[in-house]
Amino acid sequence: MMMFFFNLVGWFMNSWIMIWLMMEVTFFVFMSCFSSMKNYNFSESVLKYFLIQLIFSMSFLGLVLIWFFNISMDLTFFLFIIVLGKLNIFPLHFWLFSILGKLSWLVFFSMSTFMKLYPLLMISYSLHFYSVLLIFLLSSLMGCMMGLNHSSLQKILGFTSMMYMSWMLISLLCSLQMFFFFFF
Repeated sequence: MMMFFFNLVGWFMNSWIMIWLMMEVTFFVFMSCFSSMKNYNFSESVLKYFLIQLIFSMSFLGLVLIWFFNISMDLTFFLFIIVLGKLNIFPLHFWLFSILGKLSWLVFFSMSTFMKLYPLLMISYSLHFYSVLLIFLLSSLMGCMMGLNHSSLQKILGFTSMMYMSWMLISLLCSLQMFFFFFF
């Protein structure tokens, strides 16, 4: 319930820093809810998810600090790639499938929905049509082709989620109403 509340609050913010802060608060609520499970494989998967997301978050914070100190660099592309990593879609998606199949269904559902709202919001503020179109095509292709090789339901749904996120990016290009129609 708290994750849903924090995600709802984040949609009313228009500052990248505040959105990032709310994304991290939601991430820590997510981690606190699911880190106390006693299963070894599950704990290992949650720890791997935490470490990978921490790398993306620290990279994002580093880029914001570079921008803050007015170093003349166009950081939009790097921020876009980091946010794609937070979304678990092409080209930074391979780490996700090593943890799928070891998670509970509640954690999988939370990772596939609530944890992707903030990165989608961040991408909606800086959409570049050709970048999103390329990611859409490659993510759909990778999700489709890689999903054929697995029999685990969570992994198949993970690849489907990767394809679905590409449709979400395209719906963000069209309008926010279309995005909400697809998401909900």
